[in-house]
Amino acid sequence: MLKQNSIHLNATEKGFSLLEILVAFAIMSISLGVLLQIFSSGMRTALLSDRYTNATIHAQSKLAVVGAEIPMQQGETEGDIDDIFRWKIIINPYQWWDDDEEDPSESIPFVAFEVISTVSWGKEGKERTVSLKTMRLLSQAKCLGC
Repeated sequence: MLKQNSIHLNATEKGFSLLEILVAFAIMSISLGVLLQIFSSGMRTALLSDRYTNATIHAQSKLAVVGAEIPMQQGETEGDIDDIFRWKIIINPYQWWDDDEEDPSESIPFVAFEVISTVSWGKEGKERTVSLKTMRLLSQAKCLGC
């Protein structure tokens, strides 16, 4: 005679109910969604930080070539870098004395210029910029039309 194998479960040996499994999956999916959002936010922040770093490096390099590749004269010069960044150099005379004082430029052998290097990227409305400003001195002898 064959003995039938029947399984009898005690109250303590019950498995998970369907509701418990669905709740566990819901909690797991919410947790994974939050983790993916944190990861993607971190990636966006890292990319933005990289762009700011590159823009600052480009702005510094453009300041370095003022007076060599870019003439030291009042005006604006602009261009593109790698189809990502746009740069602009603005050179203006710098008045370092107060308006009520006498113009000391005849007695001083140099002319001061304010140089602003701006690098921008992004689309209209979401454009980001980095600007660096410095002062450069040019001898009166080299300053034509100042």
